[in-house]
Amino acid sequence: MPTLADGALELLIALQTPSPKGYRGVPVLVWGEPGVGKSTFNESLNRPNYPVLTLIASLHDPTDFNGLPTLMDGRVRFAPPEWVEWVSASAIVIVL
Repeated sequence: MPTLADGALELLIALQTPSPKGYRGVPVLVWGEPGVGKSTFNESLNRPNYPVLTLIASLHDPTDFNGLPTLMDGRVRFAPPEWVEWVSASAIVIVL
């Protein structure tokens, strides 16, 4: 059985804890200096029945999170980004 890094079990429990509104996961902040392994640590939590998607905000455009503005019925609406459909199927998103 693979071993988990310090804090990994606690993070897995927090990410799987249901909220009062029925959503899965409690927001978690992983804090650390650049290069200490935050992304690697988060991605190591990926399991077949527990997919993890890491999005590094500084490497993305704001439309990657908001979606692209499109004109629909005379109003501007935001088309959801592609990753939203994948995530809504039960993945956990970690934004760094």
